[in-house]
Amino acid sequence: MNIMYYVATLVPLAILDVIWLFSMGGHYKSWLGHLFAPTVNFVPAVIFYLIYTAGITFFVVAPAIKSGHSFWVIFATGALFGLVAYATYDLTNHATLKDWPLIVTIIDMAWGAFLTGTGAVVSVFIINYFK
Repeated sequence: MNIMYYVATLVPLAILDVIWLFSMGGHYKSWLGHLFAPTVNFVPAVIFYLIYTAGITFFVVAPAIKSGHSFWVIFATGALFGLVAYATYDLTNHATLKDWPLIVTIIDMAWGAFLTGTGAVVSVFIINYFK
């Protein structure tokens, strides 16, 4: 995996997700506050982002660079990857956790699709710009 591709994917994802979490954090707290730990454990969060970025880079960004896909194809491929990943998390929680709200499942899956599709497009744009 190309390190430039990886970094060009990680940075937009992190920026977009930080904006999302700061703007939606109050909603998540109202929906899931009863499940929140007293403090955030950042180690698993960082590990998730590193692994997720590797997946997006390997399965979406690198093939898009190699094949020259349009931004719409890159967005759709990234969105599908994000939907699958976020659906795995949210639908598992919805199926197994008491009081997991349906609204969280729906919004989080939509966000995962949008975040990943948009992040993939931005990263391909950055890579192509600096080639």
